[in-house]
Amino acid sequence: MLKNRVILPENRYKEIWDIYIILITLFTAIEVPLRLAFSYTTGTSIFQIEVLISISFAFDIIMNFHMAYKSGTGYITSKSKIASRYLRGWFTMDLLATIPFFLFTGVLAAEGAHSLRILRLFQLNRIIKLLGIARFTKNWERHHSLNPSMYRLIFFIIFISLAAHWIACGWMLLGGVSDFSGTLFETYTWALYWAITTLTTVGYGDVTPTTVGQQYYTMMVMIAGVGTYGYVIGNVASFLANMDLVKAGYRKKMEEITAFLNYRSVPPELQQRVHEYYEHLWESRLGHDEESVLNDIPNPLKTDLALYMRQDLIKKVPFFAEGSESLLRDLVMALRPRVYLPGAYIIRKGDMGTCMYIISTGTVEVVSEDEKKIYATLNEGTFVGEMALVLEQPRTANVRTREYCDLYILEKEDFDDVLKNHPSFAKFIRKVTNERLKEYKKRH
Repeated sequence: MLKNRVILPENRYKEIWDIYIILITLFTAIEVPLRLAFSYTTGTSIFQIEVLISISFAFDIIMNFHMAYKSGTGYITSKSKIASRYLRGWFTMDLLATIPFFLFTGVLAAEGAHSLRILRLFQLNRIIKLLGIARFTKNWERHHSLNPSMYRLIFFIIFISLAAHWIACGWMLLGGVSDFSGTLFETYTWALYWAITTLTTVGYGDVTPTTVGQQYYTMMVMIAGVGTYGYVIGNVASFLANMDLVKAGYRKKMEEITAFLNYRSVPPELQQRVHEYYEHLWESRLGHDEESVLNDIPNPLKTDLALYMRQDLIKKVPFFAEGSESLLRDLVMALRPRVYLPGAYIIRKGDMGTCMYIISTGTVEVVSEDEKKIYATLNEGTFVGEMALVLEQPRTANVRTREYCDLYILEKEDFDDVLKNHPSFAKFIRKVTNERLKEYKKRH
């Protein structure tokens, strides 16, 4: 989405571009160290790729000068502010990564292998672009509903793999695998094998340093390996612990409930019913309490969120699906979710009516007082209990659940307010009430 020729962060094409930049940066981070270690000559294809990378990085700089950024609840789209922020931030690193040192390869090749190797060291400037991945992941976490821990684990694995690759290339550069003859692939495999065994503090001793330089390099890698090993274990443990905090909270709650029931010597059958209730809550809502979530956010946002969460319910009730936006907003804010066990009575004949019920999931039955006759079966999208509220008299029937039921309750005070503010809804409710009253009189 463009606005005054400024790119907004959620632009889908911008995300594709960011992925492209990451891929070519990773290619550079893998290929340039290999070129430095093996000192092979770059052919036409590598040269063309280098040109493409430089052009892409330069174009990325231009795009960043037109990239709006988040501030509060909106975006800053002023080009002067965008430029000032970028110049004070990532511009220097992006510019360094763009410099095409590969163009000087031919000039310095005549000066000797040493000068050429120094030039290739400068070509590692591309790797600076890897630091920018933090910007991309921050935007992706904000715009995509994925577990942030998953992002961190993926990029952590990438960086650890790159570190092992760089260490292996450094080992080859020091001649650490000179005793192992073979193809370039076999040589690299031995070097990578040494890097991983050293980083993980295993060190079988089949590849060992033979020069002072190699010994110091090995010591530095071993020290880094100890820290890396601890860091890896800590990150993996943290990831596994935080991968599903909601489920972990559910398990903790179940353990507390089980301990309490055992402490109170509750019979196994009754314990089973309690466990089944909480299992239903977990399966239907993943342990979340709608009301507690809605109560933590401001009213305008609360209404929009409630409309979204209860849109399936609105679609199930024919009148709601055709109702005005004002009616729906009043209703969703007045509804209160409740869960009922199988065989539970939600309405008993003779009780004073204080609310009506809207069935979200499950089935309820209208039964006789002796429970032998079933007068009606009500499924998802229907409501019950409105007669006592409209007629202002005691309940006229018994209503029980057939299975676990998720219902939404509309209290009498809220019910009266909705009827007062929405005459069409009041007319509809009275029509349904009269029809059910006629059915009730026929049965009696």
